[in-house]
Amino acid sequence: MFENILGHSGPKKIIAQSLHTGAISHAYTFYGKEGIGKLKIALEFSKKLLNNENLNNCVDFKLITKLEDKQNILVEQIRDEIISDVYIAPALGEYKVYIIDDADKMNSAAQNTLLKTLEEPPQSVIIILITSNIDALLPTILSRTSNIFFENLSMSEMKEYCKTNNIEIDSTMLEFADGSIKELLNMAGEDVLKKYTTIQSVICGMNTKDKLKLIELFQEIDLKDRSTVEYLEFLLLKEGKYAKIQLIEDAKKALLANASEDMQKCKLVIELMK
Repeated sequence: MFENILGHSGPKKIIAQSLHTGAISHAYTFYGKEGIGKLKIALEFSKKLLNNENLNNCVDFKLITKLEDKQNILVEQIRDEIISDVYIAPALGEYKVYIIDDADKMNSAAQNTLLKTLEEPPQSVIIILITSNIDALLPTILSRTSNIFFENLSMSEMKEYCKTNNIEIDSTMLEFADGSIKELLNMAGEDVLKKYTTIQSVICGMNTKDKLKLIELFQEIDLKDRSTVEYLEFLLLKEGKYAKIQLIEDAKKALLANASEDMQKCKLVIELMK
């Protein structure tokens, strides 16, 4: 069932055991870091529950996600996609399955509306919440779901994924991905990869005290970009340069407040060279 999904032996065992014994919960929360395979496992679980390999054409399956132009999963989505549908009997089999991806993005009204169904769920209904921020879900929701934690993928599993998919990325970037395939793929594109190697060169310039090279490199990086700042701070942390991290934060805040970019970068280079 999960042969093509890396890692997560614990959750896989729990789910396989529940299928074997028939002890299926009416609701689950799969939680852990973003991009580690929670949704993939939920989809495979759904296929087994529904005895259907093609979920796209399965009338007893729904995947609810945040609408493109919205910041949250809205109460209207929960009402239209779940509440209005749960009391209709399954069309083909024993179950109806609803997956809410990024469930932490449900606003409070949506969560409270869903709670009513979780409190008195129809026997045929299974709801799976996927979240990378479990603290954003109401305690009352979590008390009514079976909560399964997904660990980050190990370094060996990440290397295996790279080998299988012909992805060439160095060990430092792989470490920064922190067990997330999504983060890994975000770094692996040719243009994006150049950004990360440039940031690595910034650290080398600091260590060799090459001020001119450092100024030149800083012209190529965007300190307003979240991933750039996070990777730069990760490398500084990795080298034990804790005091330098605050310098990056100060420069980022100044730039977001519309300070001169050239001035801030020059100032930052001077401070980093000390």
